[in-house]
Amino acid sequence: MRLFIFDVGGVVAENTSVVPSISGFLGISKEEFVEIAEMDNLLALQTGRITVEEFVYVFSRKLGRPVPGNIWDMFFKPTPMEETVRIIERLRRKYRVVAGTNTIESHYEIHKSRGDYELFDRVYASHLIGYAKPDKAFYSHILREENC
Repeated sequence: MRLFIFDVGGVVAENTSVVPSISGFLGISKEEFVEIAEMDNLLALQTGRITVEEFVYVFSRKLGRPVPGNIWDMFFKPTPMEETVRIIERLRRKYRVVAGTNTIESHYEIHKSRGDYELFDRVYASHLIGYAKPDKAFYSHILREENC
């Protein structure tokens, strides 16, 4: 069986990176955002070990001021990359095509509500499967689930 795995952010949809906008909104640099957020917390958010609410609570405390609870969604305005969408539509005529994406619950729900994931035979979202790229367990999980 041939299986094609597509990332979503930056491959199927653009305008998915919200850190620059969040940083600007908060009046801090991207580097400061990442430092305050801590990579372990960002990874925990992407792998579903903490919720957006838990992340925002911890981030607000470290920042020293309240952060809106919907901060991750305020600037999330994904737009389909039409050329990639057409490629996926053609591939799906003959092959199985899935999404393998690092995401968080709220972004996943936005994509889902817009029908963005209907393009795929199945979606493997990091916050649901508990692994995030580039961890090889992310890809192993997909290949195992797809019997490849």
